[in-house]
Amino acid sequence: MIKIGCHDGCFHSDEVVAIALMSFMDSLEITRSRSEIVLGECEMLVDVGGEYDPLNSKYDHHHFPTNDPFYGLSSAGLVYKDLRPYFSTTGELEDLDAFIAAVDARDTRVGYNEANVYEPVFDSITALNNIDPVNHKAQALMFDVLVERVSDIIDALLNKNTVKYTTTLAVLEKAAEQESKNKNEEFTIRSQAYTEREDVIISKFFPTWRKISKATGKPFIMPGDVEGQYKVMIDTTERGIHSTRNQIFTHVNGFISVVKPSGTHIGIALTDEDLIEVSIDEVNRAFNG
Repeated sequence: MIKIGCHDGCFHSDEVVAIALMSFMDSLEITRSRSEIVLGECEMLVDVGGEYDPLNSKYDHHHFPTNDPFYGLSSAGLVYKDLRPYFSTTGELEDLDAFIAAVDARDTRVGYNEANVYEPVFDSITALNNIDPVNHKAQALMFDVLVERVSDIIDALLNKNTVKYTTTLAVLEKAAEQESKNKNEEFTIRSQAYTEREDVIISKFFPTWRKISKATGKPFIMPGDVEGQYKVMIDTTERGIHSTRNQIFTHVNGFISVVKPSGTHIGIALTDEDLIEVSIDEVNRAFNG
């Protein structure tokens, strides 16, 4: 058995595919964490660790500069680079080569083509990767299930088994459709409830927070990564906020995240003149009842 580690939280197609590839080598014990101590106990690291060192079974790609010969490969492409000789003895590689190239392009955006024939596989993984990022058990279970299903996809490609491929894809798409339906229902219920509130929305994390924040124009308060801290997030994709204030910074995916210790006030600058303040009492009421 190989003890393999990758990052926890929301996952992406490349580490799912990378670990599915490894499942053809041996049985796996999958550990999902960002703790260096926890990951240090793993025999192999995928998509985490900031290092590509195949001799020591480390397969991260995030640190590659644009002039690196491996730039454009995801963790899946790096793993496949080493395992391709093995797969060449088990089946035909034409379709699998194309599948790995597609997941690399999807993840790195180098040579990406949204019309690629394998996009429905990756779209399904994306729809299912955010089932509940705070509930690590739920995330881990979904990750394990997707590794199994993607292993079936890989086997179908190796053996040119069209029936197995289409059947497995149908299972993925049905699950993704149901998850999207669940999220849309949650969005409708929460949006109706939150629009009626005059105070700042306070909530633990849930997957549709950004969509509701955009619809209501209100921020969210959530627990921080460190005990005793909390963070405020608000969608900024249509607000045009580019300056920082009160230690606010804007992520490229369009939301502001502010982390402050308990006992202080948080200020979110919606504009230079408009400031919302949230007291620690409100935060404690939200998280502790």
